Parts: sequence; structure tokens; C-alpha cells
Amino acid sequence: MPNLEAYKRILGLTGNTVGQVNKIQSDIILEQTWWNDIQSRVCYIYDYFHDSEKDLNKNLDSANDELKFAVDAKFIVTKYGSVEDDQVEYLLQFRPSQNCPLEYYSTDFEKRYNAEFPVGLYVDIPDDKGIYRRWLICSTEYGNQFINYKILPCNYNFRWVLNNTKYQMWGIAKLSNSSGSGISVNSVTTSVEDKDQIWFPMNSISEKLFYNQRIILSALVSEPTVWRITKIKNIYPLGINKLTLLQSEFNPENDYVNLDTGEMYADYNKSSVAPNDWNSESIPITNYCKLSCFSQVIKVGGDYKKINANIFDSENLDITTEYIQNFNLECWNFKINNIDASNLVEVLPTESPNNIKVKFVGNDSYLTSILTVSCEVNGYADEIQLEILGL
Repeated sequence: MPNLEAYKRILGLTGNTVGQVNKIQSDIILEQTWWNDIQSRVCYIYDYFHDSEKDLNKNLDSANDELKFAVDAKFIVTKYGSVEDDQVEYLLQFRPSQNCPLEYYSTDFEKRYNAEFPVGLYVDIPDDKGIYRRWLICSTEYGNQFINYKILPCNYNFRWVLNNTKYQMWGIAKLSNSSGSGISVNSVTTSVEDKDQIWFPMNSISEKLFYNQRIILSALVSEPTVWRITKIKNIYPLGINKLTLLQSEFNPENDYVNLDTGEMYADYNKSSVAPNDWNSESIPITNYCKLSCFSQVIKVGGDYKKINANIFDSENLDITTEYIQNFNLECWNFKINNIDASNLVEVLPTESPNNIKVKFVGNDSYLTSILTVSCEVNGYADEIQLEILGL
């Protein structure tokens, strides 16, 4: 158990002011009596990528997940709400001697988003029956005696399609009490006007959510409630991405609902190319290549389309610059129905060797076909599919 001098070294304190001594003594007492408090729990912290149970928010087997880190913390309820109130406020408090145990936090959160530990991390907390549930650490509450962290339960597994790739992430659906009818009427149109808010941990996936993107937030029904992103805040606080939503309308042609699997995606069928699954089961164990472009459509005789190839490491950090000298036009291949289609495209280099511009020069007989573009660099490969349409 740390003594007075040990705590001074841990906290970087010098001198023996009365305030410093009282603070250190309080910390020592708190350490010694930690497990006397019914609020004390063994919890597990981690980020989105270091998680083996991405489909769950309760009944988590946290102790056996090697990607998560055990910490001693107190789960504190500051107030209780009512049916009409917004989210109840909960606090998390670590032992006074607890430092950041996650090596990746410095790179992925502090340097990238200027966040401060542990904001933006998930934490698994056991309830009174010992069942671990997923929470999100949302902000820091500084105090003269102990630092607390505001947390909220992850209550919805959001799914969306971006660049023809399916993503999912646990976040917080914030209540937005409204006494209005939810319908706005003028002399020309009638539209829904209900608003809501969702919170995500900030990371390389959630940061790409954009203004006007559609996303489903609804009970599992055949015609779910669809929303459109109308506002993005990612600095209050740093490490959390807060999105304001405006209710949109369900589009049975483009939006996807599977009542058997529970999957619901807005804009799933905008292209005839089926969206790919992002490999979210576990973090990559090696470097990998990822292709991307603005849309999944290329038009016969249309403008050039830019396609990007990037190399990422096992922590999902972009390390393309380490391989940039190995990119050239020979890295790229083009196929239709698994047959070489290099003669049907014009390819131009760009200012960055890892990007190309592609123009389809085939005729209308290829309409609705799928052009598969692939790239391989140093053994790292990926492909992307583009639907061929007319002008």
C-alpha cells in the first residue's frame, strides 16, 4: 500500500503543504477501505477495436476477453430520474493511484483527438447480480478531492452503410423530449420534424459519419424509424462524437430490414453492389490494405473516378507513407465477371502514388455490370466493386 512519500512521487508533489498532506492521506485511506464500499467493482476498460463481443451490451464475458483491461472502480449514481426525465447521471471513480493502463490510448485518443484518459473508452461494469454491461465514458468531472467520470449506458447498436461497407457500433441514444406533433406543414410540403441525439466514441470509423447521412434508430419493425444527421459536435468533450438527428422517412426500396437477424440499414440498396461487411469481429493482427472511393458507381463515358488505396497497421493507424514508394499502376487490376477488363478502363496516376483516376470507356452493353477494382502492395490487397451505369 503506497505511503505518504510514495504518493508524493506518484503525483509529482514537492513540499509538505497542509493541503497536499491532507489530500495524500485521504487517498491512502480511500485505498485501504476501497472494498468496504458497496459501490466498488472490478470493471474492464477498452476501445472499440479491442473488444471480442461487439454484438453485445450485456451478459458480457469481460473477465475472459484478453483485449480488455481490468481496473478497480466505483460505480456511483448521483440522482434518480423519472419517466419524463432525460438520462440519469452516473459517475465512475478510479482508485487514486490508477494510471492509464492502455498503451494505445496515447496514440489513438490523446495525439489523434486531443482527448484525455479515459474519455471515449467503453467500460464494462457489473450490476448487483454480477452481470457485466457496456457503458461509455463521456466526460471528466474535476473536483478538489477526487476526479470522477460521467458515464452512460450503451443502449443501441447502431448500423450504417458508408462507401458500400456495413458498420456497427454501440453508442448512446439520448432522449429528446418534445411536446410537438412531430410534423411540420407549410403551403408546399409536409415533413417530420422530431429530433434526437446519439453519442459515439470517437475513432477512425465514427469520425467519418457525415452531415445528411441517414441512419436507422428504431425498434425492430418492418418499417422502422429513419433519421438524418443534421449536426455534428466532436469537441464537447474531445473523444466523443455527438450527432443530432432529424427524423426522416423510411424508404422501402433503399432501406433494409431483416426481422430474423435484427439487421436494419438505411440506404442499403442504393447501389446494386451489395455492401461489404467491415471486419469488426476482432482487431487486425497484421497490416492490411483498404480501398475507398466517393461512391460505388462508375458511368459509361463519364468523368474520371478517384480510387484510394491505404495501408493500415493492426491498431488501424494509416501507415501508407511507409509503403508509398511501392505503389505504381501495375498494382491495380480490373475485372468484370472475373474476366480481365483492363482494356475497358483508362487509368491515370494522381499526385499521390497510392491513388488513381479511372474512367470507363466500354459501351452500353456493360450497363448494370460490376467492375471489380483491386490493388496489391507488398502482399496487402483489397478490392472494391463499382456498378456500371449510363450517363
